[in-house]
Amino acid sequence: MSNRCVKTRKQVPRFGGIADESMILKHIGLYLTQKRSHAILVASLCAFLSAFQLPTLPIVMIVVALVTLHNGPKAGFWVASWPLMILLIASLHMGFEQFVFSGLGKILMLWLLASVLCHSNLWSKTLYFATCLSIICVLLFHLFMSDLSGWWFVQLSPFVDQLKPVFLKITPKEWEELIHQIAYFGTGIVVVAVMTVNVFFLLLARAWQANLFNPVGLKMEWRQLLLSPLYSGFVTLVAAGACFGMTLLMDIFPVLLLPLFFAGFALIYGILPEKSKRRTIVLMSLYVGLLVFSPYFVTILIVMALTDSLFDFRKLRHRSMINPPSNPTA
Repeated sequence: MSNRCVKTRKQVPRFGGIADESMILKHIGLYLTQKRSHAILVASLCAFLSAFQLPTLPIVMIVVALVTLHNGPKAGFWVASWPLMILLIASLHMGFEQFVFSGLGKILMLWLLASVLCHSNLWSKTLYFATCLSIICVLLFHLFMSDLSGWWFVQLSPFVDQLKPVFLKITPKEWEELIHQIAYFGTGIVVVAVMTVNVFFLLLARAWQANLFNPVGLKMEWRQLLLSPLYSGFVTLVAAGACFGMTLLMDIFPVLLLPLFFAGFALIYGILPEKSKRRTIVLMSLYVGLLVFSPYFVTILIVMALTDSLFDFRKLRHRSMINPPSNPTA
């Protein structure tokens, strides 16, 4: 990722307008990337405030990712180490689990993802790396907890007890079967949820960096996101093993869907023509569908990414634009 600033025309911000907010973000981004001490100060202050249950941890994550992407993994690590130390000290009072979840699970993981993206400039490698980290987390849970599904059954039971008065038609036996089924995927679902948040904040930081220094960089990287057919085949094999009741594969399977979800998004962005009403309508429908009908739209994105890994729809669309079918003449 280039550290050189792209020269653009000087824009006069309008008070209260989009241009004014964009200029504020640019000034903040330049402030954070010019000196490491600036980023350390902001990240440390936000980490300190998050110890008092204030929602400032996302700012720490974006600052760490931005510095790592622009100034390199070494600079990003120094920035990340300060909020990690603050959270570690705060964990003496709040509990070590909070440090593991917020410090290691979010800040450190995001720094690792940003380091991979900084070196490779490829979102596919970054998502593969995120998947490997998630699988390692799931394996560690299974290694240190003998009866993980039973533990999830105990954790989910109080939540289900609150839902029973709402869904009166479901019998107690059906509730118990449902909890057992969710328990098999519980660890994988939690891990992939945390990793999805990390990738989302990495995407925000990369968009911020692109807006500062290379406006077309992120768009080119996003369009190049294409998963390997071997990965799609591996996901299919794990899904088959999960269907046969292999407990470990059932927990790993949700994690493997992470790259497919983002690859499906990238496919839609890649095949839709820019600056068209159809693109806006499709994207707005997709966002609304993910909020209202999440399972169905997530499944659609995953199936699209699996198919795209085999046929590469972007290349097919590019060929059709270069060699359009000839119209028969009467």
